[in-house]
Amino acid sequence: MLRAAGPGCTIHYLTARDNRRTALRWYTSGIPGARTPDVARAVSAVGGAADVYRAVAADLITVAIGVNDSIHADEQALAGSAAALETLVRNLLDRQSACVALMGAVPVREDYQPGPWRVRDAYRDLYRPVAEKFGIPLLEIEPAWGGYGRAARDGLVADHVHPNVAGHAAIARGWVNLLNGSAPSR
Repeated sequence: MLRAAGPGCTIHYLTARDNRRTALRWYTSGIPGARTPDVARAVSAVGGAADVYRAVAADLITVAIGVNDSIHADEQALAGSAAALETLVRNLLDRQSACVALMGAVPVREDYQPGPWRVRDAYRDLYRPVAEKFGIPLLEIEPAWGGYGRAARDGLVADHVHPNVAGHAAIARGWVNLLNGSAPSR
């Protein structure tokens, strides 16, 4: 069972809110966009993604935050990413009856992060503050995997930035653990 502060968010993992289903309606989809502001605009638009999410009546909407906001921070300031993530989460919570959870970025090879701050900085300066502000869960991939070097040694990444099959399996286990209220697993 996932319990989060905020807008009365309680998800029963084994028994859904209407007690007739034994499955969790978890909606995940891709929204084209290089950075969080692009996604925030897509969700905020009338007839946009938030309306689609409401139509599918999900119990849980997850927002997987990629690395573009952090590794390209030289092109977009952190404040812009933070404000966009806050707008995105606020719009999802205001326009949905579903719970919202965030997933932070995966580890990225150090030499592939040209911006002034790194993925680990994004957890400190972007992901955790927004999750705490709205009282929503955050799946912390980079810290759980111990950085890029360890993730590469453990066979969790396909290249400099993308998880492989084993990495995606580890992310799925992390979601299950988060939904069940236990610590993330590798």
